[in-house]
Amino acid sequence: MVAHTSNVRLTTDEGFSEDTRQSVHIAMGAFALTLPYLPWWMAVLLASLAVAFNVFALQKLLGLQLFRPGERLRRLTSGFVLYPLVVLGMLLVLGSRLDIVAAAWGILAAGDGMATIIGRRYPIRPIPWNPSKSLGGSLALAVCGGAAGVFLAWWCRDTVMPPAYGWFPFIAPIIAAIAAAAVETIPISLDDNVSVTATAAAVMWTVSLVSADLLAAAWHTLLWMVPLATSVNAVVAAAGYRARTVRVSGAVCGGLLGTIILVCAGWQG
Repeated sequence: MVAHTSNVRLTTDEGFSEDTRQSVHIAMGAFALTLPYLPWWMAVLLASLAVAFNVFALQKLLGLQLFRPGERLRRLTSGFVLYPLVVLGMLLVLGSRLDIVAAAWGILAAGDGMATIIGRRYPIRPIPWNPSKSLGGSLALAVCGGAAGVFLAWWCRDTVMPPAYGWFPFIAPIIAAIAAAAVETIPISLDDNVSVTATAAAVMWTVSLVSADLLAAAWHTLLWMVPLATSVNAVVAAAGYRARTVRVSGAVCGGLLGTIILVCAGWQG
């Protein structure tokens, strides 16, 4: 299993090929197809062996052609190790929801891999708050990761007991991929293998807690609560911006967060 990916432009060095690296990164996501057929303990064992293999044997067998220059002396914290490590972590934490594990794996493999491949060729424009990332790469992560996540969640749907709602495999991975693409643009030093996968898995797990029956019952309340909450928070956000206590981005994020809190938790929240 492979490898740290990033929605950035990279240079080549000593035969290193970013496209080859990302192709391997994406291809490793195909192993998620085996999850419905493996006992949980075997999946954990194989993921553990993948971690050990990438630490002790991968560089000796393949040389340096897949390793970025900065990774060659820090194998334990390279993307080659973190990739199978986050898969192992998901199996340990979410072993009863292999659909979420597989979908998050697909978002990591296809989404994060294609973010680099497409982002390097068709960046469109840099992300304003993180110029090392590109809009083209972020869109690729959301679209390709969402598609892979939907397919893998559907593929593993029969492993969930009791069964998830029929809409879950088709809605939750798309929301998760969009959230992961947004988090990937944040200028932090956390490896994308960790941030993208953790975000995707956490979002899907949260969505899995939604009860369609309760949501339907609350629909009439939402019809008047959402416009009210949006209006109230728009006024507060505009006042904050007018007073120069926040920028536009802060006003928008604060308004969205306040709206979500008011809708979901009421004025007490």
